Amino acid sequence: MGSTFREAIAKQMTDFIEVPLEFMEEMDYELLGDLITFPKRYGKPIICSCFMDREDNCTRFLQDNGIPVLYGPENAVKAMAVLARYGEMIKR
Repeated sequence: MGSTFREAIAKQMTDFIEVPLEFMEEMDYELLGDLITFPKRYGKPIICSCFMDREDNCTRFLQDNGIPVLYGPENAVKAMAVLARYGEMIKR
């Protein structure tokens, strides 16, 4: 099962250029593979926001690798605010 978002983008792009879904998926995983290393590498959390659920390959990949993917930007902002408050609390 492919990424719903990726399939929608590819469908829209067919009016302009032919983009193989396999190529887009390969790029996705290369970028996501780098992204999942950031928390350990930089010591900072990552929270993603998406309008897709676990049926989306990219969302599933991030979640399976410990990156929270929250539905919608509002939820991601709330989670980051809580993390910032927690960070301030443990500094005291």
